[in-house]
Amino acid sequence: MSSDAMIANDALTTAVTETFGEMAFIDAVPTDTAPVTNRTQLFLIEIRGTSTETVILDLPAALKREIVENIHAQAWEELSSSVIDDCLLEFLNVLAGAYGRARWGEEARYKLSFPEVCVTVREADPGESYTVGYFETGDSVFAVHLLSRS
Repeated sequence: MSSDAMIANDALTTAVTETFGEMAFIDAVPTDTAPVTNRTQLFLIEIRGTSTETVILDLPAALKREIVENIHAQAWEELSSSVIDDCLLEFLNVLAGAYGRARWGEEARYKLSFPEVCVTVREADPGESYTVGYFETGDSVFAVHLLSRS
């Protein structure tokens, strides 16, 4: 793994652990265990700094629920689907901002795309590379994919 890829992976780990802990009050720690997942909904955001990178969050349903309930301090059933979706997309937006700061520094300028929902992770094109990080929250294991373009 190149030194730039290691920096990106470290930044991703920092962003995930900080955002989960500070925004959703969930301890997320890196693990080598891949999640057992039935991908139905992925959350994607593009970050343009000195390079262009895409963060894709693949969360199990139970973890999505826990994030939303912790942020809103309300039961899932009491929230509208638009509030739930907005919460998860804003969570991704905060995670991407944390990644940008960890990746390029506090003073760096970078742009975030609008977060979006997708159903598949596309294959990497020539000149692109995927890395994936696995994280455990105690009850759940989830994946965060990082697509880097040079």
